[in-house]
Amino acid sequence: MISYKDLKNYIKSDFFLQADRVHLKSNKAPSISFVIICKDEERCISRCLDSIVDIASEVIVIDTGSLDGTLEIVCKYEGVNVFKYSWNDNFADARNFGITKVKSDWIFFIDADEWLLDDEYLIELLDYVGSYRLSNESTFSPKIKSDDASVTWSNGRLFKKSANIKYRGRVHEEPCLANGSMPYNVPIDISVRHDGYVSSIVRQKEKYKRNLILLEKSLIDEPDDLRWRFFLLRDKFIQCSISEVNLIKDGMMNLMDEIYNYDEDSFSIGYFRELYKYIMMIMYSQREFRDMKDLSSKYKDVLCETSDYFYYVSISEIEMFSDSYRSYISNKLDMAIAVRENVDTADNYSLSMDGYHIDEVIYLCLKQLDCNDLCEKYRVNIVNNYSNRMIVS
Repeated sequence: MISYKDLKNYIKSDFFLQADRVHLKSNKAPSISFVIICKDEERCISRCLDSIVDIASEVIVIDTGSLDGTLEIVCKYEGVNVFKYSWNDNFADARNFGITKVKSDWIFFIDADEWLLDDEYLIELLDYVGSYRLSNESTFSPKIKSDDASVTWSNGRLFKKSANIKYRGRVHEEPCLANGSMPYNVPIDISVRHDGYVSSIVRQKEKYKRNLILLEKSLIDEPDDLRWRFFLLRDKFIQCSISEVNLIKDGMMNLMDEIYNYDEDSFSIGYFRELYKYIMMIMYSQREFRDMKDLSSKYKDVLCETSDYFYYVSISEIEMFSDSYRSYISNKLDMAIAVRENVDTADNYSLSMDGYHIDEVIYLCLKQLDCNDLCEKYRVNIVNNYSNRMIVS
């Protein structure tokens, strides 16, 4: 048994926790339905089901047209309800269909290529968060960990059936309240693993290609919608060729600037910061360190309190200094080579009439430039021939 004090630590939203509680404890444990939208998931459906069947009040599988062994696998599990759904290029419609089949107090959408990692206190946690007034206006976001080490903690997958939440969007769909507004996002410390976008699996299922088609359709439906414009740029970047990178970067910069100039009520900090990350990633890969710093400075008033801002400004400054330093060392190396070629072998007062002291300068330059093989040759020659050396050991 876990105390409410400990359960409170699983909720990562001070705003939610500061709201009123409508009751202290339910008379019975809340029930939970897991809903899976799937098609041709024989590779991973068993892993997903195995992770949830023991805790679920019911499992609902919405199959959108599997042709592999998915349904045969699912039917081996007791208590799993399968509904066939005619696919219409709209994930929101499929999710909303799944919601109509739920009989439990809570709904947890989990993808077939995901699996629940920790469920020990999930039911107690639902009972606890359900006692808050805002629970009927919120979605709860588990910590989704992908195999590429990325973590998403903003994807509202869990909510009360009584909240009357519905989804919108053909792809990258989002939950909405009955009045059309966005629910509060409440991160909870329940972990889910995801592997559906690992490159080999992506090639197999062509998920990104599918997403782009659906996003293009979404923009036709809602041409001014910020969400679809953001995701279209992001998904294009994920699978773009080198020749397309700059065009996508320009599109992201234009959208970022557009968001920045929105009025306060329309400003979307989430999309703004995500665009910032992708643009910085592109600029860093192209060694555009000055542009990184300039873009960060342009939006300093919005970003300066974030650790991301410090990170990107710091690495851009360090890389610029490093480039400047390497340029200085390269010039010094050229000078040292020129001096070495013209050493006065008759200068009795020189540190080395044979020029080995200048070889030490060349050695030091090569070392700073990471020319390890040539650097080692100079080191050996200096050690063998120059007893008055000061740098080389």
